[in-house]
Amino acid sequence: MKYSHFLPVVIALGLSVSAFAANQADASDPLKPVTCETTQTDVTCSVALFRLNTTALKHIPLTASESLELASSVQLSAIEHLPSGDVKTVPGSAVSYKTFDISGEGHVVRHALAFTKLNFELAPPGNTQLYARQYNTQPPKPGTNLQPLAALDMNIEALNWQISAATSQLSVTASQAPQKKALVSQPGSYQSVTLEPNSSWYITPGVFHLMAFTAGENSKIVIQQELKKRTPTTLYVYGDLETLPAIENRTSGSLAVIYLGTSEVRLSHRFNGAWFSPAARLTLAALPNNTPQIGQFRAKSIRVEDGAHIQHYPFDLFSLIPAELITEAEDLNPQPELSAINYSNARLEQMIEAHLNNLFGMGEDANQQYADSLEALRENAHIVVPELIKIYDNTELSVAGQMRRWSAVHILSELNSPLANNKLYEIAVSKPDYTYAPKISSDHTHGPSYESRELSIRAAAMDGIANLATLGYSQSDETLANYLLGPQDKEPMTLRYAIKGYLQGNDTEERREQLLRHLGPEYHAFIQGE
Repeated sequence: MKYSHFLPVVIALGLSVSAFAANQADASDPLKPVTCETTQTDVTCSVALFRLNTTALKHIPLTASESLELASSVQLSAIEHLPSGDVKTVPGSAVSYKTFDISGEGHVVRHALAFTKLNFELAPPGNTQLYARQYNTQPPKPGTNLQPLAALDMNIEALNWQISAATSQLSVTASQAPQKKALVSQPGSYQSVTLEPNSSWYITPGVFHLMAFTAGENSKIVIQQELKKRTPTTLYVYGDLETLPAIENRTSGSLAVIYLGTSEVRLSHRFNGAWFSPAARLTLAALPNNTPQIGQFRAKSIRVEDGAHIQHYPFDLFSLIPAELITEAEDLNPQPELSAINYSNARLEQMIEAHLNNLFGMGEDANQQYADSLEALRENAHIVVPELIKIYDNTELSVAGQMRRWSAVHILSELNSPLANNKLYEIAVSKPDYTYAPKISSDHTHGPSYESRELSIRAAAMDGIANLATLGYSQSDETLANYLLGPQDKEPMTLRYAIKGYLQGNDTEERREQLLRHLGPEYHAFIQGE
């Protein structure tokens, strides 16, 4: 994902949409990764997210509620952006909220985590960091790649949303006949959708409720391109599926399929999006020529067949909440209007706005567009850095302004310019101003708080300094040292990014010993890389 410190959040919704955090490290039955309940008029879903505070567990394409099975030679991967601006392919991770079974050998997996038990047919894969409460092998020994899950510092959060599913008698049958523009289906509820063999169903982006859905052999869904829009598409499928057709997404918006049936589904076509099946088992097939299934797959149970390649998809869960449902919170503190950015000149406006658009872009060419606009900014860092500083300083301290301020910090951090060092440090150690923190009435819950997002902005700034130090800029290395060894109070999340960057120096072990002597015992495991 191009942004790693901040997730755009909805403060409150007219319908029941919420997110909350609670420490679940010792819970025997933690929140399920995805649940959905349906009535005649509504669908209410919940997606649980967890975070290991002592380990960087990221790029998770597979999450199962009950069981997760990997056959032989399964490859999990992700695309990661480097401080240099390059991208590289890294191993992905997988999580089961109960049991995790690994068969055969030849797997490429970074982390495997089971809240209950991890089982191995052969020896545990040596290139994978494993976490579980129980193993089907001897108890893990210190220093091995088998870790006891109970020892980890873990938080679990949940995102809940409710959406209306109005009844409809509308039915669609797609045949092999050429489709005309008038026959393109619009978002809404459909009593039945039938795709005949070798047919295509053309739709426009938006939210679809499919009460019954049948797809013939070689049929497909085509999501038509919208001009200059990035509207996400979400398909709620209510009845049991026999098969999911290929989905050709011609837009730059994201795709999510929420399958509410109970029969098992096997994905044998190339998929690119998010899949949710809270009550059904999902099987992911290997595709020809090592073609990856691209997505985030959350299901009751998941089986990955021999030789399958699954690539993590950076899906924004908040895109599941239709924009028309978002209303003003019951905010007892009125928020100021967010003013337009007053750029110094048209050239800077063009470069920065292009990159802001690419920052959250989707689609097959999104990575290249992102890299191109970033390179243009780096080539002009001497004028871009002062402009971004001005944008940050002139942006209102409000809910609406938080995203703009975070974006300015994020871009400053990825410019790889030492000109940004002093401003990033000023931001990283600044005390948050909570004057405009929303006061929500007690019968509403909401996403990550205004306060936590302010801390995320500061953590992003410190991570930018750490990146500069890693690139060899001595000023940034000294900035990290002065911060870590200085007497000032330190916010834990910001401190962790500083530690990470400081330990990238040539004298790593000396620095590690220095930090162990200076910082409290609560950070020792992190400093030692445990």
